[in-house]
Amino acid sequence: MQSATNFILNGEATSVEARPDTTVLDMLRTKLDRKGTKEGCAEGDCGACTILFKRHGATTAHPEPANACIMTLAQVEGGEITTVEGVGNGVMSDLQARMAENGSSQCGYCTPGIVMALSGLLMRTPEPQEDEIHDALAGNLCRCTGYKPIVDAAKAAVGEQLYGTAKRGAALPFSASASVDGSTVIRPHTVDELLAAKAEHPEAVLLAGGTDLAVPLAGYEAEWREIITTGTVAELRALHATATEYEIGAAVTWEELMHAVADDYPSFATLIRRFGSTQIRSMGTVGGNVGTASPIGDGPPSMIALGSTI
Repeated sequence: MQSATNFILNGEATSVEARPDTTVLDMLRTKLDRKGTKEGCAEGDCGACTILFKRHGATTAHPEPANACIMTLAQVEGGEITTVEGVGNGVMSDLQARMAENGSSQCGYCTPGIVMALSGLLMRTPEPQEDEIHDALAGNLCRCTGYKPIVDAAKAAVGEQLYGTAKRGAALPFSASASVDGSTVIRPHTVDELLAAKAEHPEAVLLAGGTDLAVPLAGYEAEWREIITTGTVAELRALHATATEYEIGAAVTWEELMHAVADDYPSFATLIRRFGSTQIRSMGTVGGNVGTASPIGDGPPSMIALGSTI
């Protein structure tokens, strides 16, 4: 069992030795001195901590915006993280330059997170519509600039190169477990491995996206001694469409499901777009939303209406 977490940071292979329940935000700021990523609400609401993240084994071409304050090291093994320091490869990206020119930054505290959220959008959609820009900014709060100049900067930067990938090499080796300072993570690849790990560690936190569970961690109100992640379990990450139904793995994210059902169930996709923000949807999972059993859970009412079964 190793003690380090390995991932790609801004195009460079990186290894960090810290407890698996350390938040990515704390890791970036205290372990790696990447202080461009800010802490605001520590609940995944304000977007000041936004990074771009591509999980281990992801088949998507681009990383997705995510809240570093409620992500943990347990979830990033073998993945790719891009922070505001990695945008533009050492010089300002066109988006950053446009924001500087038109006064979009003002006090600047929220600006790194806004840059990352919009960079994620422009990487996926080089010529976004205005409603797509607003949706990309739905998870970012700005108290002093006002959103119009920010939206104008995003429009002006359409189609520009945002950040390079020249330094990216082969995929990192993936460690199935790690333990540091009394916190242990197990990362199973199959349901059988997951069930065996849960039987051996019945008190372990079962961690999917963490958008709900990790809030106490961000507030330093909890610590996790044992963690079992679901993000690399192949069966739980599967999303299949047949002639009659969708089969959705419990660890499929809402962002993934939203794009998958958009043609067949446009009203369902529209509802999913109301869930939190892109940062939340890119990490929060369908199974996690059901499993929390919250009376204000977003997914179950619509899924009941669609005749879903578990």
